[in-house]
Amino acid sequence: RKSPPGPQSRVFGVALDDLMRDARPGSHVPPFIESICEFLRDPRRIDCEGIFRVSGNQKVVEKLRHDLDKLGSTKFGDVDDVPAVASLLKAFLR
Repeated sequence: RKSPPGPQSRVFGVALDDLMRDARPGSHVPPFIESICEFLRDPRRIDCEGIFRVSGNQKVVEKLRHDLDKLGSTKFGDVDDVPAVASLLKAFLR
């Protein structure tokens, strides 16, 4: 059971149907999930050891989550901590 979304939440705790409103036609996942997957699939990042096993820096994960919840998006390309982006995806999936 997901906790109720915060007063301004745009991603975490929001119904999947609501997240899909901004999806491109024919897509089956929310736009920010596509962005995370594009970031992680980059050849420089996909080989990061323990990408989903190692926890990312909690402060980086919190900032990314805050940006997603307040802005609806964030720039993953500016992030050096690959496991933090993977941790953000895991947090959403939980």
